[in-house]
Amino acid sequence: MIAAMFGKKNPKPSERVYLDWAAATPLLPEAKAAMEPYLIGNFGNPSAIHQEGQIARTAIEEARATIARTVQVKPEYVTFTSGGTEGNNMVIQGVFELSEASRHGYEALRRNGDPECQEPFANRNIITTRIEHPSITETLRILRRRGVEVRYVDVDEQGRIDLAHFRELADLETVLCSIAYINSEIGTIQPVRAIKKILEAQTVHAPLHLDAAQAPLWLNCQLHATAADFLVLDAAKCCGPKGVGILIRSTRAHMLSAIGGGGQESGLRPGTENVVGIVGAAIALEAAQANWRARALHVRAAGAPSACERSVGHCRLQLHAAGADCQRARHGRQPDERRAEEVGRPHIP
Repeated sequence: MIAAMFGKKNPKPSERVYLDWAAATPLLPEAKAAMEPYLIGNFGNPSAIHQEGQIARTAIEEARATIARTVQVKPEYVTFTSGGTEGNNMVIQGVFELSEASRHGYEALRRNGDPECQEPFANRNIITTRIEHPSITETLRILRRRGVEVRYVDVDEQGRIDLAHFRELADLETVLCSIAYINSEIGTIQPVRAIKKILEAQTVHAPLHLDAAQAPLWLNCQLHATAADFLVLDAAKCCGPKGVGILIRSTRAHMLSAIGGGGQESGLRPGTENVVGIVGAAIALEAAQANWRARALHVRAAGAPSACERSVGHCRLQLHAAGADCQRARHGRQPDERRAEEVGRPHIP
């Protein structure tokens, strides 16, 4: 299985070797086989009540159950999207919309003369870093124009969040923390449990949102293991089809839909579901998580990064931060030992 996922062991000199697994992965044969019946024959709309529609609905709910079992949540906490970008947008804007609705509710009480009414979100803030995927940074740029304060936590030379600075930023007005579980540029794994503890200690139940698009092949994505309240996955990054994302929510995670429509996906993501893609995504995610530890060890055994590769990774981090308006630098850190090297640099096992 592992050898098959990495292609041929001994390619001929004239053959191309694909290395850009952080951008796209080959479709798992088992996923392709599961998808084929829904490409032509089983084409029904899953919202329809007739037989064809119910066949499609059954396929979606079976896929949802498979994913829920894989990440250890109840099926109702699994929402299908069009990919990681949409998932990240949904969380950030959905949490903000919920905070807006709460604020307007308090304003109504105030107008009715309640002297105890306060505006808990009057000075709301969201914490992130300057090295996140554009689906986070650009969405937050939109919210900044709507008056939300975006606070950028420092990262060290390895891209790892400075926990001391994070403690300085988190407060009672923090409504969300949005970061990548694994950085797609340099492979750094963030200390998510430590970050969650700070949020629990210093905020009013501010949720932790993890962009985990790069994680399924290399890390445990069971929700309790990630400490996340919102976990965003992308099937295309773990040998599934493109155009399918998965949003996992904890029981304490709440959000509103930022778009209107027919009420699919419990109203969180309206629009006719991508049945064929969802079927393939479930197979791919289950396979990725079944062997993530062996796969990660196999790749790491190919060898630790050289000094040259570490230098290249450092330069990429600096350029990435500079492109996001940069942040103040902190030096003198030891190299981060928790790195998904298989994401940050190419390997040929």
